Amino acid sequence: MSEPPTIKYSQLYDPENFGGTLPRLISNPPRVVKPEGPEAQYVIWYVPNFPLVKLKYTPLEDTTQETPRRLMLAKDIDERGLMNPLLVWNHTPVTQRDYPRPYYLQLGYNKLWALKYLKRPNAPAFLTMDVGHAPEFPCRGIYRNDDVLRFWKDGDFVWAPVGITAKNCARLDNWELPA
Repeated sequence: MSEPPTIKYSQLYDPENFGGTLPRLISNPPRVVKPEGPEAQYVIWYVPNFPLVKLKYTPLEDTTQETPRRLMLAKDIDERGLMNPLLVWNHTPVTQRDYPRPYYLQLGYNKLWALKYLKRPNAPAFLTMDVGHAPEFPCRGIYRNDDVLRFWKDGDFVWAPVGITAKNCARLDNWELPA
């Protein structure tokens, strides 16, 4: 695999190259949301260095399509780091089959592309697992909302019965980056 090309600031933020659209930094104060419903049947772990090769199922396996927005995200991650961890499921959702999907990327497809582009082998992640199971790599349990907020910087972290997800975050398709 060849080295990724150097990302030039002027190339990413030049309005003539990208139809006059410039990225915006969006500040969405983080909060934890728990919708109505049964208690979650999974445990959340924070993995500071989740090995990306462990991701078995990602609905978007497109790691080659280089778009201006993805390049913008890669540059931002390279300069400021990852604002929100990846969300990875490894639990049995209440509506699913009776075994967990191994390391399913629930949220962070463009981040995954950017991390692979930057040749990063690991990334911070929130990982769900069935009660009574723990990851085989270094991690810490997430038990309270303030534990989540210590690592979550943008938008709402949703702790739903079916699995964790996020809402109201900066959106790459709107040329937004978290502030």
